[in-house]
Amino acid sequence: MSPLKCTKSQPLDGTREFVEGRLGNVQCLIGITYKGKPIGGVIGLPFVSLDDKDSNEGINIVCALHSETCQIIERIQFRNGALCQLPKDARSWQSIEQQDTIHEEKAPLKVFTGDSKRLHRDHALLYLKKIIKESGNTAHPMKLCIEGGCGNKILRSAAYASLSPMHHNAISVIPPGTCSWDTAAPTSILFAAMDKFGFKAKVTDMFGGELVYNSSGKVVTNDLGVFVSCGEEAVQYHEMLVKAMRSNTIILDSLLHNYWEDFGGCDGKGKYWNNFGDCEDERDRDEVPTQLELKIAQLTGEQSVHTMRNNKGYVMKCSEVQALISDEIDLDGAKLIGYAMPSEKADVLQLFWRYTSEYPEKEMPDEAHVQKEGGTIVRLSVR
Repeated sequence: MSPLKCTKSQPLDGTREFVEGRLGNVQCLIGITYKGKPIGGVIGLPFVSLDDKDSNEGINIVCALHSETCQIIERIQFRNGALCQLPKDARSWQSIEQQDTIHEEKAPLKVFTGDSKRLHRDHALLYLKKIIKESGNTAHPMKLCIEGGCGNKILRSAAYASLSPMHHNAISVIPPGTCSWDTAAPTSILFAAMDKFGFKAKVTDMFGGELVYNSSGKVVTNDLGVFVSCGEEAVQYHEMLVKAMRSNTIILDSLLHNYWEDFGGCDGKGKYWNNFGDCEDERDRDEVPTQLELKIAQLTGEQSVHTMRNNKGYVMKCSEVQALISDEIDLDGAKLIGYAMPSEKADVLQLFWRYTSEYPEKEMPDEAHVQKEGGTIVRLSVR
């Protein structure tokens, strides 16, 4: 396979659901990426019946190819050890969701999410309710749909929107913890459905950045979570939602502690957030202080913090940003522990430093001028 192409498979998406017996949430995923973009997907539905429950339909499979020159999305079956032709009266893959033909113009905006109590999910749902309320749009009320499995949430979002592209809207809220092998296949199917049925769609992390797919075959963890929106109204909410998430210091704390040095520790002796954004001590997670919380609050006010990404799409760690300015200033006794941009198009990067006891009076620049190419930093200047 070309180094630009990569196959990503997840033999059992929905492991927890499988153990708990919620088999309708379980899927088998195979995704194909090209140049870091998902272009093909196969989703096996080993426990889902799309036709009459009593029919012997075998294993249902949804497959898609999404490229500039080819758009295919079909349902096929695997029965008796071979792929089989669907009967004429077979339902489409979209029947995993149902269409309300009587009250179509008032169809709810479905929000597919799991039943975890992770703070990212909770904050996202609270923000989403607020955004919908403030929009004044009462035609499509929010309907919470508890579903397990990353692929299942995305597939249901695509199916629901494609049933009525003019009226159906859906959003999937997927907390951190999934990987590129969980999202490659269902997002390929989503984008193929988007082009075929004519609805808008958007897939990003919780800060609005594109998901990263490594063409070398390396598994990439979606440690900034995933938002998926289908339908014009849902996409508008999506854009407001990521902005709200970037303005919340608790969300910034829990998601960026892997990138901002010592972020998430209140006394420098330990981090309170684990990799899933769960608080590791007994105190109220909303009351856990952070080293950078005050500085970030002073920087942003009600604005959003924007992270910077390298040429591979990854959020840049403090060590990467520091390396870009190491030739210009003396870094002895100082270490970059955080950075942020007030807006996506800003040409100034805010810098936060920590000093050693040997250099307590040292002063470092609190901002750097940014030179970007293709959305990534190529040079920082502090002079």
